[in-house]
Formats: sequence, structure tokens, C-alpha cells
Amino acid sequence: MAQIQEPPSAYNAKHPYNKTRTTPGGHVQMFDDTPGAEIIRTQHRAGTFVEWHPDGTEVHRVVGKGYRVVFQDDNVIIKGTCNVMIEGNAEVTIQGDAITNIQGNMNTVVEKDVNIASKGDMMLSA
Repeated sequence: MAQIQEPPSAYNAKHPYNKTRTTPGGHVQMFDDTPGAEIIRTQHRAGTFVEWHPDGTEVHRVVGKGYRVVFQDDNVIIKGTCNVMIEGNAEVTIQGDAITNIQGNMNTVVEKDVNIASKGDMMLSA
């Protein structure tokens, strides 16, 4: 899998196009209309930010812990490649059925042991 890296900021502000608001606590909002380098950035004093680049790219950096809570349905459509890298453990709990449809090949590499347990019937077919 390719390394995932945060893209560089498109910040290239030129006067008089850049408008910045900084609070006494160090939070920053920036609206930059510099031609070809238009960005919007909202940043917490701790360094967490969201930034929108001229090409529509959106970058979120969370310096502390991140949480997302959705109380109704949630849908995600990605029209391109999606890479996920977890530099630690991961656990997924589904309190209902899980269905995975793969319209191509599936390759799984496990560097250590594999344990599969089923409390009901298990079927494998080719």
C-alpha cells in the first residue's frame, strides 16, 4: 500500500486578498482570495485544523483525539481510490448484519496467526 501523506498547504497569500482573524486565545480563521491560491482555513490554537484548497481538496488534521457521532443514517461515496492506514490496533463492532460485495479480486495478507470462530453455521464455496 502506498504511504499516505498530508498534502502541503496551498497557502500563498498576497495582499490585499488575504483576510485573517485571530482570537486572543490563538484560534485562526483565514479567507484567502489570492488568484490561483484561494483557500479557507479554520484552526484551533492546539493545531487541529480544516483547510480547503483551490482545487477543492479538503484537509483535516486532528492533533488530539477525533470523534464522529451520527444519530441517523450515514452514507459515504468515494469515486476513486481509498487508502486507510491505522498505526495501531483496530476493532470494528457491528450490531447487525455485515455484507461485503467485492466486484473484483480480494487479497488478504496476515503476518501472524488467523483465528476464525462462528457460533452458527459456516459455509465456504467456490
